[in-house]
Amino acid sequence: MGELPGSLRDNGASSQSIGASVTVRSTRTSLFALVAALFVGLGLLLAPAAAAHDQLVSSNPEEGAELDSQPEWIELEFSGEVQEMGSEVQVMHNGENVSAGELTVDGTKVSSALPADLGAGEYTIVWRVVSSDGHPISGEIPFTIQDAGGAGGESAPAGTEEGEGPGLGAGAVDEEPQLGGEQRGSLEEGEAENASSGMSTPMIVLLGVGALAVVVMVVLLLMRKNKGLPGTEGDTDRKP
Repeated sequence: MGELPGSLRDNGASSQSIGASVTVRSTRTSLFALVAALFVGLGLLLAPAAAAHDQLVSSNPEEGAELDSQPEWIELEFSGEVQEMGSEVQVMHNGENVSAGELTVDGTKVSSALPADLGAGEYTIVWRVVSSDGHPISGEIPFTIQDAGGAGGESAPAGTEEGEGPGLGAGAVDEEPQLGGEQRGSLEEGEAENASSGMSTPMIVLLGVGALAVVVMVVLLLMRKNKGLPGTEGDTDRKP
């Protein structure tokens, strides 16, 4: 057979070039769509993790309570188990910490003993704990003792004995504790120790999704190479 006319050869080469260009663009579009879907999935995974921080559910004394007599204990209860490392509770009165006993952590509850001679006045429970997801949360619970003529009959929390530290109304939760001086330094040290103990759930999810995205992109690039698809616009203009 004779050679095809030049116009037919040109049309054939042009059709092949257009087809290859469309294939490349389709592959790139699919790749971009996949990456976008991965980022959307990452956002959906991180949103519940960020909202899953534990919260204070009750306190004893309750927030704003006006007590006829002083309590023997303070107790806070949270929605999840509290980590002992980095957690601290103080009872502030006139700028001083008047807590008597060491903090006791028992599952979702933390408690501490109070001295028997607090006296009448305004007090504030300043707390900072490390929640079950490793995130520190904090808040303040104000209460008032109107008459300090003896303890008000608050028994020691279950699971504790007299003389041992650790007892809840919900208080506002802040991201930063409002403590001063030496107490603030001790809380910051506890938070640093907790942060070094391991990665949080959002960080693990982020690393996992990032690794998956890299693997998928590498696989797609290898598939395109094996199929002999041109990688640049210049390649698509070559004639057979």
